[in-house]
Amino acid sequence: MRLITATLTSFTFLSTAALASGSALVDRYYEALNMPEVFEVLRDEGIASGEKLTDGAFSASPAWTKRLEVIYDMDKMDNAFREGLQSMGDLSGSEEALAFLNPILAVRLSGSNWMPARRWMMRP
Repeated sequence: MRLITATLTSFTFLSTAALASGSALVDRYYEALNMPEVFEVLRDEGIASGEKLTDGAFSASPAWTKRLEVIYDMDKMDNAFREGLQSMGDLSGSEEALAFLNPILAVRLSGSNWMPARRWMMRP
């Protein structure tokens, strides 16, 4: 849940910083926010949570497993994120936000802090 909150906060920050422009700028935000790793953790946590729903309530079926994989498809998350940024309009005035995100947030998100901790919490 904290990861979702952090992601939504990032979206809010980006939308107030400026409006989206070209795909090169979207790519810079994508990398600054370390979105591939965020999507991976979201997928892992979502599938694990979905599988827990079957504990005692009903048995997991191949159809349920497939549904979870569709819901947490990383390509769909990637496309939705990129389309969301691009739909905001012109981000060309947001260099200050990128300057902030690149050295501080990206290091904090991808460093030895919370991403590995999220994975550790999901271990069996």
